[in-house]
Amino acid sequence: MRGFSWVWILFAITVMSFTVACDCGDDDDDDDTADDDATDDDADDDTDDDTDDDTADDDVDDDATDDDTADDDTGDDDTAALFDLDFEDYSTGALPSPWDVSVIGATTFAVSTISKDGSGNVISADGSGVNGDSGRAYYPFGTQTEDIEITFEVWREVGAVFKVELWGGTVASTIAQIDNARGDDTYLVAWNMDTDAYVECLTTYDHDQWYEVTFLLNQSAWTYSIEIDGDTNDCSDLPMDDLATHDVGYIVFSDWQFADLGGLVQYDNLTGPLVPVKF
Repeated sequence: MRGFSWVWILFAITVMSFTVACDCGDDDDDDDTADDDATDDDADDDTDDDTDDDTADDDVDDDATDDDTADDDTGDDDTAALFDLDFEDYSTGALPSPWDVSVIGATTFAVSTISKDGSGNVISADGSGVNGDSGRAYYPFGTQTEDIEITFEVWREVGAVFKVELWGGTVASTIAQIDNARGDDTYLVAWNMDTDAYVECLTTYDHDQWYEVTFLLNQSAWTYSIEIDGDTNDCSDLPMDDLATHDVGYIVFSDWQFADLGGLVQYDNLTGPLVPVKF
């Protein structure tokens, strides 16, 4: 019986030695004892994009395009902005490329220093108010078929009116619009592009005050909604103009061509991330 015990002791030592030496499916050169992923994806992994493995990592699979500061997603959901413009890197004067400006008469579009309530650069649109004078400043951002949230800030002097349009990317024509030129300049209205009728988004639209306006485009439904300062209103799920192709590619700041529809309007903080819309 004494000899039998020594055999079992020798067998146990052999098994323990094998267990300690075995990598057993580990895909790292050096395992990280703090690793909490289902499969090892530490810094020494060829396809790992993290500087090192973090204990809060809960990605199902580490993705090569992950640009989160820390992994916190099932998949990377950082929203890539098509554009994010505060105009601080613009020189005052003419709008630079890729902007395109077209004017008739005395209407002007330019980069200027903010005139009221704030600091830095803005786009200033100064409509002459003379019948026939008009203008547009176009910003192209490439033909897009995904849902988009386009936001800008707008300020106007007393009596000033404006129009902001979204145009199709394939067909350069208006698909959505907001303005304050219908009936009374103290209203903000959006357009039902099917019926060519306006819908009131804001019934008290003051001058000399900054407002944040957001277009929410649901491209699969081909509808849009408007938020004012983050709030929803009656301008929801409005049909966009039914062009041959359902896409968007431009934002356009416009001055009306009719008499007395002019004045100074300023725009700032134009952003356009591709995100799930808030419908």
